[in-house]
Amino acid sequence: MSLTGHLDLLEDPQGGMSLDDARRSHAWRRLPGKLNVGFTPSAIWLRLTVRQPQSSATEWILFIESAHIDEAVLHTPTDLVPWHVQRAGRLVPHASWPMDTRTPAFRIKLPPGEHQLYLRLKSEH
Repeated sequence: MSLTGHLDLLEDPQGGMSLDDARRSHAWRRLPGKLNVGFTPSAIWLRLTVRQPQSSATEWILFIESAHIDEAVLHTPTDLVPWHVQRAGRLVPHASWPMDTRTPAFRIKLPPGEHQLYLRLKSEH
């Protein structure tokens, strides 16, 4: 499924925002189409609200279609710890990626209900 039209975007010009900083920010804006920020030194935060139905599969995979992402960090809420953090990208050793794929990909397991996921993207390309 495409995420076009289901994302909010936050630009972090200095690239130093923590997840808590991003969550508290009032600068989020709806991303009406595909993500297309071009070359930027900023870190880009994406917020996705997922509604997990009772009768749906509980495991999903989020694929990032760019092989040029330096770092992608996915924050997923969990019951055991505040956030499950997964990292991938050109600056992350491939053996540390959550999945052995050509481009960053993340496994997402969610119980039924509404959840907000946060994806931080950083790349000089």
